[in-house]
Amino acid sequence: MSMELTKRLWEQPTDKGVLAYHIIQSFSPGEATPDQVHEIGCEFARRFLADRFECCLLYTSDAADERSSVD
Repeated sequence: MSMELTKRLWEQPTDKGVLAYHIIQSFSPGEATPDQVHEIGCEFARRFLADRFECCLLYTSDAADERSSVD
């Protein structure tokens, strides 16, 4: 479901206001395992977003760092 469709479903204006947020949590190499990064991202979404926003949790790993992002 797109964010615009969600706003229409909840009778919110689609022509103004915030359509989406992008939140990034970044960890230094060795600071957290991929499973820990994922769990931290899930916990953040549950605590701060789940009852108010539609969200998608993504996990990225590369040579520089481990990241989770909430879109």
